Amino acid sequence: MAQRRDSMENLHPANIRPISYYDQRPTSYHDQRPPRVIDPSFRLSAFAGRIGGNQQFTISRQDPEFYQIKRDRPDATTEGTWAELCDLRGLLKMEIWKSGFIEFWGSLLNAFASGAAGISLAKYGYLSSHRNNYSPITIATAGALSILFTLPLFIHAAGPASGGHINSMITIATFTAKLAALPRVIVYVFMQNLGGVVGGFLLRAGLGESATLGVIVPGCYWAPDTGITDGQAFVIEFASCCIVLFIAFGVGLDPRQRDIFGPALGPMLIGLAIAIISFITGIMRQGYTGASVEDEAYRYTPVAMNPSRCLGIVSATQTFRGHWVTWAGAIAAACLNGLLYILVPPHHAGPPPKDEELADCKQI
Repeated sequence: MAQRRDSMENLHPANIRPISYYDQRPTSYHDQRPPRVIDPSFRLSAFAGRIGGNQQFTISRQDPEFYQIKRDRPDATTEGTWAELCDLRGLLKMEIWKSGFIEFWGSLLNAFASGAAGISLAKYGYLSSHRNNYSPITIATAGALSILFTLPLFIHAAGPASGGHINSMITIATFTAKLAALPRVIVYVFMQNLGGVVGGFLLRAGLGESATLGVIVPGCYWAPDTGITDGQAFVIEFASCCIVLFIAFGVGLDPRQRDIFGPALGPMLIGLAIAIISFITGIMRQGYTGASVEDEAYRYTPVAMNPSRCLGIVSATQTFRGHWVTWAGAIAAACLNGLLYILVPPHHAGPPPKDEELADCKQI
């Protein structure tokens, strides 16, 4: 019996099971199974910088339209060149703006939820003779738990549509590591900041100006009379962002972790990492992000690690002092992480080329 062919042109024979981009790559470097067909309806969603995707949702060389897709959407693969990634014509693609809207909505809700939690916790972070007094460890623990239980949910919810960044630092870091195109970064960062600002003012509208103006939100402000300099704050922010990016890329973007963590567990581990860093930086120094000599209030609060979220919160509370450190630390960490990722890519420890493998076998 003659072998049946797929009705669509330029596709592989139908004896290769048609699937979406969920499993278009071999499960291991040594897997020699024939290439599988990629459902064209899913090609628009391919994105190498998807958090938790571990580069599974990308277009591989096995795709018959690989080079055309790489020219049109260079971050649909991990092999895009800088010239292709920086092509601003991608700003005209509606798919990127649709994904950017998901980032806007997720950032809005995240800013509202985290801002509400931060303002609520800050009210109890006083070391004074007030009756409702809680220790810094209690406040830091509550803040860390709020991150641990909410952030992975936001990543999971936005992941299928946009990649689940919800953070300008993550978006910039994927670009410096050549996993995201510049047009996507521009759209995402703009929409993330816009969502953060709208979320902050939505919180202000709900609580009222008297309850938000001048309020110190954990992680987004430190008072000038605590002895913390801008340089010290930058070092703390930079180091904390480097830790988060190292873990996020290791568990959420490294293709070798695909079968270990995968799309489900990766975001949870990222949320756990940020929660731990938030707890540690929240108790490491008295008055780190807020103190008032008038009411003798000292607050222990963590670093930001999310500049778009903080932009929305400080816009609503009008506490802009030192906000540049939040952006400077995140961008510097993203650039360093991208440099290390390019110099020592995930595949550097992969198996030897096929000809070397054959040579080794002959020696044996």
